[in-house]
Amino acid sequence: MSKIPVTVLMPVYNAEPFLREAIDSILKQTFTDFEFIIINDGSTDRSEEIIKSYTDSRIRYYKNEHNLKLIATLNKGFDLANGKYIARMDADDISLPTRLQLQYELMERDEAVGLCGTWFDTFNTDTVVSTSRYGPDHSTICFKHLYQIHLSHGTCMFRTSVLKQHALYFNPDFSHAEDYELWSRISMVTKLANVQQVLYKVRQHENEVSHKYSDVQRKNSYRVKTKLFSVMGISVSHEELDLFREIAYQNYEHSDQYLLQTKALLEKLLVAKNYDMFFSKPFYENKLADFWLNVNYNMTAHVGVNAYNHYHASPISVLRPLGLPAKAKFILKGLLKK
Repeated sequence: MSKIPVTVLMPVYNAEPFLREAIDSILKQTFTDFEFIIINDGSTDRSEEIIKSYTDSRIRYYKNEHNLKLIATLNKGFDLANGKYIARMDADDISLPTRLQLQYELMERDEAVGLCGTWFDTFNTDTVVSTSRYGPDHSTICFKHLYQIHLSHGTCMFRTSVLKQHALYFNPDFSHAEDYELWSRISMVTKLANVQQVLYKVRQHENEVSHKYSDVQRKNSYRVKTKLFSVMGISVSHEELDLFREIAYQNYEHSDQYLLQTKALLEKLLVAKNYDMFFSKPFYENKLADFWLNVNYNMTAHVGVNAYNHYHASPISVLRPLGLPAKAKFILKGLLKK
């Protein structure tokens, strides 16, 4: 067993403007028993000078002679790590002081968790733009992954033994969605979790991957979602993936045809054979029942009582039987449609 509890892994490429703040945020952690692997991926700015200005013995510095890009550098870091856990860090972000401590404690308490993220703030200069609060448990995270990523890469801490046992590395065929793709594979062999506190700050700037490579990222994200549904035994089109995301975010079109399309998709998901790869039966059926009830109830203002009829036309409604007050409210809302 490794004698080092945690390896912090941070690739660096031309991160001069933000690098010192990122490094300092790790060195000032309340949890102090870690090694800090910094890999300079062929930077042409002052990144190396900044890194070498530190004398902290926990820093292990490596330099790629050529720019290998992020995925190859991360995989190299996985092989170099000696920690029981590997915590990711991005060179333009900030870890809050108790980040490593709280993640380490969660993973020590629950040996079934192999990947742990946290909540995070997105900020611009000194202003918090948004706060992302991701679900705490494996089932919630995996269900969210069917339509959006639900673990922030920079916040993640891995159980190294899980990575080694299953030969898990980032896949270069999924550039700019490599984290999403790896999470999808990890979720099949171990539990996922998120610490329910903001422990990380993601910096918003013009050179972000999501801004520069949004088209590639979107394409590869579709591939990840398609793969997840395939594991569950379901073949889905891009149009169905878009529809599922709309249902999840309650961003509906207002028509009877849309309800019929939603019905067909959710009934297709209901008979999936291998959803237990990720969820219990009660959890999965409850989520589908929630989606079906919400889309019909919210559609009453546009299609009237037909929404109530659509709801009961699907076997999914049996999973969420309505009491008399709920039925009356549902019908009345449809009758009051303008």
